[in-house]
Amino acid sequence: MDNEKKLGETMPDDSAEVFEEAADVPEEPHDGVVIENFDDEKDGDDELYERYVELMNQEDEEEDDIAAVAERITGERHSKVSTAAPLRIRDNSAQTAPQATSMPVRKPQVPVVPPVHPPITGEVPVHNKPDSREKLQAAAAGKQAKRKQTLTVVVASVLAFLIMVTSVVAVVNVVLNREEPELPEELPGSEEILPEELPSEDAVDTTEDPLPEETEPEEPVSEETEPETEEETVEEPEPAEPEQPIEPEPVVEPEPVPEYTVTLDFYDRDDITATVTQMTLAEVYAAVGYTPRESDRPAVGMDYVISSDDWITIGTAEYKNVSVKETIPYGTDVIEVDTIPRGEKNYISAGENGEMTRVYTVEYINGVEQNRTFAYEEVTKWAVNEKYELGVGGSFTNAHGITYTYSYRRTVPATYYNLEGLTYLGTMADESVIAVDPNNIPLGTKVYVKNDTYDFGVRVASDTGPKVEEWQIDIWLSPYNPQFASFAQTGYHYDMEIYYLD
Repeated sequence: MDNEKKLGETMPDDSAEVFEEAADVPEEPHDGVVIENFDDEKDGDDELYERYVELMNQEDEEEDDIAAVAERITGERHSKVSTAAPLRIRDNSAQTAPQATSMPVRKPQVPVVPPVHPPITGEVPVHNKPDSREKLQAAAAGKQAKRKQTLTVVVASVLAFLIMVTSVVAVVNVVLNREEPELPEELPGSEEILPEELPSEDAVDTTEDPLPEETEPEEPVSEETEPETEEETVEEPEPAEPEQPIEPEPVVEPEPVPEYTVTLDFYDRDDITATVTQMTLAEVYAAVGYTPRESDRPAVGMDYVISSDDWITIGTAEYKNVSVKETIPYGTDVIEVDTIPRGEKNYISAGENGEMTRVYTVEYINGVEQNRTFAYEEVTKWAVNEKYELGVGGSFTNAHGITYTYSYRRTVPATYYNLEGLTYLGTMADESVIAVDPNNIPLGTKVYVKNDTYDFGVRVASDTGPKVEEWQIDIWLSPYNPQFASFAQTGYHYDMEIYYLD
């Protein structure tokens, strides 16, 4: 602590900062030699310390040579001095393990500041020159540049080694995979090469083929695979055995081709019988010289194979047009009217059926019908529809707004009468009755009498008379009826309508 105080008072500001930075660096042990700070024991160390500072301030000393400087002073190898106090060297071998072999130790790049020893005589010697710091910085920069240069050289060496290994592996792979060229039996102009003089297969051609730098081997060779080094022995050809006489093979007679008898049974021509080998029906036709017709209908297909005695029926197809007459039924024309009773039919004309001829194409096989196809049709007589009237009744509304329904209506001639008394049915004669011919209009029939001019309302057929015949009616009409004078003036009306009420 006293040394640090004295150094802080005597050192300049810049030197003090550098010293503080250097003081933070831990000391490194070195093979049993310990360099320590001391304050009390200074006898005999001043000369060594001054010698150390003198060597450290020389321009040709580098940071890595600090240990060498200390070795020249003390005569022993030790680590870099990290304090400015005087040095004391003591042997620590007795207290530590046996000294190991000296190994270079990488030291942290800390600028070395020459230690400052406090003066004893009172006058402080100036050990730090003004340019000491600049020299230390220059030494550190030089060391950094040297390390970069060393690293670059190492990387380049590794890359060169890898390239060399790759090239060697590629050459070995090419040599191992190279096919041995075939040698001709006799080379023109040269003597015959004996088998003993042939180069062994394991001989490696030292001539390297030029390979492009970026060419990769076709098949990578594993590092663990080692080329075969054992020599392969060349087997000498064995002496050829004498050829044995070849015995002629026995002649095998071919088996006889089977033959079959086939009969072609035609429907409309004579049969054909032939002896043939195994063949199809088409080949049989060609063998017997028969040309098939379009009308032929064989029982089997043309690719049928004859494999035994066979009988094949060949039919004949025939096509004919057949005419068939058919009846066309007549229809009905209905006329709805209200002039006949509801539901009653009044036939006007009768119906008559028509006639049609249909033509079919019929296929016959051996005279038997197999299929019928419609071809066309022709009408030879048109049908005539029947016609009749059908009574449907109707309805109407009179002048007073009353609606009546009726089964049918009829137009009849009419006149009037006004005789008082009892009617044929025994009722009083008044404007509610009419006289009729019972043969045409039954007594008791309820009707409505009117036409376009007159409206006599609802009347009942209750009376008869010797002059009332067929469909004629007599309307009982009072002289006080407003329609009497006009109706009586005419006397006889032929357009009077009577409606048979429901």
